[in-house]
Amino acid sequence: MESIATKDLMARASAAARVGEALQARSVRRGLQKNPENAEAWLGLAGVIDNPDDKKAVLEQALRVDPENTEANAGLERSRGVCRCRAGAMTLSRRPTLTCPPFCNAPCSSWISSQRRAQAAPPPAATEEVLYCVNHPDTETLLRCNKCGRPVCTRCVQLTDVGYRCKDCISNQQKVYFNAEKLDYPIAFAVGFIVCAFAAPISGILLSRLGLFGWIIAILAGSAAGGFLAEIVRRAVGRRRGRHLWAVAFAGILLGVLVGSLAASRIENSFSLFSIANLLFLGLALSTTYYRLR
Repeated sequence: MESIATKDLMARASAAARVGEALQARSVRRGLQKNPENAEAWLGLAGVIDNPDDKKAVLEQALRVDPENTEANAGLERSRGVCRCRAGAMTLSRRPTLTCPPFCNAPCSSWISSQRRAQAAPPPAATEEVLYCVNHPDTETLLRCNKCGRPVCTRCVQLTDVGYRCKDCISNQQKVYFNAEKLDYPIAFAVGFIVCAFAAPISGILLSRLGLFGWIIAILAGSAAGGFLAEIVRRAVGRRRGRHLWAVAFAGILLGVLVGSLAASRIENSFSLFSIANLLFLGLALSTTYYRLR
């Protein structure tokens, strides 16, 4: 049999229920009529009551049924002006983390809305690590070598067919193709010097004496002579490649041209190196030799 206090509370609660939640109030009231010792039903009834005194009385009744009920205790504190859920001190069981008890209204709603907006907002972008070139510590960069992964600036990187690579990785990869031996360098220098020391004075004397015909020969034969000279040097070193082999051979060629021309000037009493036809011939020959050896 229901107690008089219980009947009075349910009657006052039903009368004070908000219009929009009248169905919920009637449902809770029916539950309490069947089982007045149900603390959850009392809490549900408190959620549809607007009158503070009635709400407090219903919460006290819920605590009499279940003195350890967390929501009922929080509701009473709320009625005294303390909102525990707003301070983030209460975690509700059987409810989402950001859901206040039904009896905790306006002061918490703004806090809940702000927390939901904070959760829905995208996380702040991670701060990108500032990279500095391994060869220039004061230079910031966004580039990395796609082989070793080290950060490098634009001065230390080259664009290859497979992406950006640092000069060290390119140099290490090129070492596979360089198989020249130590004796190849003096051999290349000597061959270039000897060939040009004999060929330069001969070409200078002939071209200077042929006049206009010498110009035609210089244009037609200059590149071919340079390719032939480069092939002689390459065969002399067994077609092996060296990183600086071309520079050594080219130095011998230039020195041979100069020495041979000086020797020819002693014989002819004129410095045939500076004849226009000979300069044209040497320019074409040396440029071809340079590109073939390199």
